[in-house]
Amino acid sequence: MAVSQRKSLRSLTGWFFVFIWSSGYISSSIGLLYTNPLTFITLRVAIAFFIFLAFNLVLPRKTTSTGHKEIYYAMIVGIFIQFLYPVFFAYSLSGGISPALLTVILGLQPVLTLAICRDIHSKVQIYGIIGCLLGTIVFSAENFSIGTTDMANISYAILSLLGITVGTIVQKSNCSDMDMEKNMLAQCFSALIFLIPATMIISHFYVAFNFRFIYSLLWQSILVSSLSSLLLIKALKSGAVTNVSTYFSCIPAATSLMAYFILDSVINITMIVGIIFIFICTFMVQKPASFSMIFRKKGSNL
Repeated sequence: MAVSQRKSLRSLTGWFFVFIWSSGYISSSIGLLYTNPLTFITLRVAIAFFIFLAFNLVLPRKTTSTGHKEIYYAMIVGIFIQFLYPVFFAYSLSGGISPALLTVILGLQPVLTLAICRDIHSKVQIYGIIGCLLGTIVFSAENFSIGTTDMANISYAILSLLGITVGTIVQKSNCSDMDMEKNMLAQCFSALIFLIPATMIISHFYVAFNFRFIYSLLWQSILVSSLSSLLLIKALKSGAVTNVSTYFSCIPAATSLMAYFILDSVINITMIVGIIFIFICTFMVQKPASFSMIFRKKGSNL
């Protein structure tokens, strides 16, 4: 496959991931009307676990074997991405932090990833990452408020940020060569080890079963916890972790657009400006060569 085709496929994988992951916020808001956050997360991860268990039993065995070290690292990734990230995100939001402040905190992920990994050296990409953060601030500016003076909720948001950041870095560094189905099976298994006792101790299992809840749970389990996680692993296999992390900047913007068309939510001018800025800067990170050519042409015309 040509290099340009591989880059196009990688970019398409990233944007498909954004679409599915963003839809999870809408479906989870429906599901959480009938249960508590820990029960909902536990059920969706449990269904994903059985999906990948079936895949590993049915699919033919790969010729390359998976070492114990890779499995341990995949389990660590599961603790960060499948457990810490969604649980602290849910508790931060339910505790009273404003969605705008939570968006800004999570919008720090590409910058934090770049500071840790330093795996991008193009100035255009660095400008794009900084631009994504500025776009997130503009996107959230009009609705920005602290929401609560309880620093515990802000701490939850920071822990959620660290969960997704550390998880993606460990995935890229130690699990890139691992079979994706085995990777996800290990991730879900390790997350359940923490989720089940945490749910029993902290909030207890509670569900008011109905069609809307089942639809929301299946959407989260099959598309968000399973398919979008596979797309994230696929993107990390072929791209720099900082490069891939910029897709997370697009998720609040994409969610707002979905909510506007599906739930008749309001989008104001400031949000539209922020959304456009975020998408343009994400393209700068994904397609730095194209923007470098534009800048060179402008410079030569001056």
